[in-house]
Amino acid sequence: MKSIRITFVLLAVSFAMASFASPISKEYSDFVTGPAHFALSKEEVSAWKNVRTNEEAKAFIDRFFARRDPTPGTPANEYREGFEERIRIANQNFGAALPGAMTDRGRVFILLGAPTRIRKSQQALAASTIQTGPRTGDAPSTIQSYSPKEIWIYEQAKTPFDIGQPVAEIGFIDQYGNNDFKIERTAQTNYVALFESVAGSFLTGDGSVPQLAATQTTTASAPAAVVLSESLRAAIDQARGAADPPKTIFATWGEFVTAEGEHFVPVQLYLPEGEGLAAEAGYTFFGTVENAEGAGVVTFEEPATLLKSHAGFYVARSLTVPPGTYRGIFGLAKEVTVMSSLAVPMEVRGIDPAAPAPSMLILSNDVQPLAEAQEPTDPFAFGGLKVVPKSDGLFRKSDELWYFFEMRNPGLDPETKQPRLMLRLSVIGKTNEGRGVRLNAPSDLMAAQELKGVPGHWAVGQSIPLATFHPGSYTLTARVTDETLGTTYTLEQPFRIVE
Repeated sequence: MKSIRITFVLLAVSFAMASFASPISKEYSDFVTGPAHFALSKEEVSAWKNVRTNEEAKAFIDRFFARRDPTPGTPANEYREGFEERIRIANQNFGAALPGAMTDRGRVFILLGAPTRIRKSQQALAASTIQTGPRTGDAPSTIQSYSPKEIWIYEQAKTPFDIGQPVAEIGFIDQYGNNDFKIERTAQTNYVALFESVAGSFLTGDGSVPQLAATQTTTASAPAAVVLSESLRAAIDQARGAADPPKTIFATWGEFVTAEGEHFVPVQLYLPEGEGLAAEAGYTFFGTVENAEGAGVVTFEEPATLLKSHAGFYVARSLTVPPGTYRGIFGLAKEVTVMSSLAVPMEVRGIDPAAPAPSMLILSNDVQPLAEAQEPTDPFAFGGLKVVPKSDGLFRKSDELWYFFEMRNPGLDPETKQPRLMLRLSVIGKTNEGRGVRLNAPSDLMAAQELKGVPGHWAVGQSIPLATFHPGSYTLTARVTDETLGTTYTLEQPFRIVE
């Protein structure tokens, strides 16, 4: 592949996110980005996006604690008192590169409290005792810090809330001996499910959350909250029964996870240039995600602004979809007229936030820095960088094909504190005349950029000029080896080239 010039996109595009003034005071905005973020329900995360003033923010925070007050008829809110005390203790004992309450151990301590006991891997290098105060019916609890590895053990018989199993174990490792313990998977406990279950178990009060607009994501627990108009339902029925996908609309979806461990599924619709399309508001983006029984687990209908991307237009949003096998049906309407809709199979696997793994491989000819600071679950946005998937997979010889993926939790070189990612590219396919093509690039150590605001997530991207390619159909394969961890991943995406 000597004719292919490789240019590292991250050297040309800044990942720094812009800072913008907010009408909400810092004392309130810090609440949802701080330790409370670990305890927010998905409903509350969505509701916060509608908060615009200090008064609304204060009311939101008051409702957050009211919903968790175990004795709502009394002046005291025991949940709030315990929550704030655990934050104080975490900041005092777990700080490293981040405040203690924002570290992995801090998160677990704030959510679950002190473990029943700790199992350490080595003789303690240093020990510090944390007095957490008595639990209901218990003597004061303690935590001792050990290096480099420790497992916190929670026993249901000694834990005042339901952990869903007799014993839960959560492992941490201090890989570089700098007191920066990172959570790691243990064979016994699905800690992501544990955190969600425990956070939800405290919702005992009746402090209400503002009603979500019908155009926002409907979660699996309430799929009937959004009722689509008759024309949109007809478009979904038509797409469901279509034998072949339309050629006027294309979809890209993927799975990603935020730095806080929130799993989300971005969906993008892409439309090639055509009559009646313009980069403007006035459109409606609608869709449903159905399980194997045909029941909708997510349904939405929302106003949308169509955005321009070279020779096409796109609209995108993120959904909350639990792991499972689905059929997604999505479409676009202009005023009262449905323009197009399509059905796509979706196999949502779920993501372990702490596991090393790459994202999907994204092919694009539109990579740009964002003009505004992104939200953690914004679709196909990476630390201030927007990567617009070329959903139809169609590129011109005059294009540069950008390929991009996010690497989560790679191994880090002990000296450079950087990933060592070896990449080997290949392009296999046929020209329009039927001539076979097989191009292999030599393996090369790739540069990676840690994403701004997303610790442990790294971006890898390059460009391939297409001028020397013949029109045809191809598949780009990226074989990625994490030399530090000794693991290899294979990523693939098809694409086509025209004159």
